[in-house]
Amino acid sequence: MPDRIKKETDDVIILDKGKFNVLFSLFLGIITLSFIWLASFFNSRPNPQIEAFTFLVTAGIAGCIMKLLYDLQQDIIISKKSQSVAIRFLKSITIKEIPFSDMEEIKIKRHSYNDPETSDSWSVNIIDNQLGPTKIYDASNESDAERVAEKISEITNIKITHI
Repeated sequence: MPDRIKKETDDVIILDKGKFNVLFSLFLGIITLSFIWLASFFNSRPNPQIEAFTFLVTAGIAGCIMKLLYDLQQDIIISKKSQSVAIRFLKSITIKEIPFSDMEEIKIKRHSYNDPETSDSWSVNIIDNQLGPTKIYDASNESDAERVAEKISEITNIKITHI
């Protein structure tokens, strides 16, 4: 599922991360809960292997919950006023901030799949001279990716390249 544009003006664009990540995290959580249920069902006698497996599955659930919380409210804010790209969680916690001065280019990348029934997807990445590439937008078609990349380029004055 592609990301969406939450707000777009002349000097700011706010991107909302796609809900696919949230649904995927919930799916993983359900699978790991079913493994815990199976482990407890077959764990009538103490067994170190089953206890170790139960511990690993519990750790997996904790990881899924952390990923779910991370993906739930993640916004990307590109602003002329702050002269940076900010990745924020829950609208107030900044996870990563990339100043415009550290940005080298904006890349539009095509992701091809070998399956003829699956359409290609596109992503917009910011290349930072400090941290490398950061994916900031996923799109289901090239025109959406180009539109977002052009808007980011207008705000940041950074060139766009296609891969």
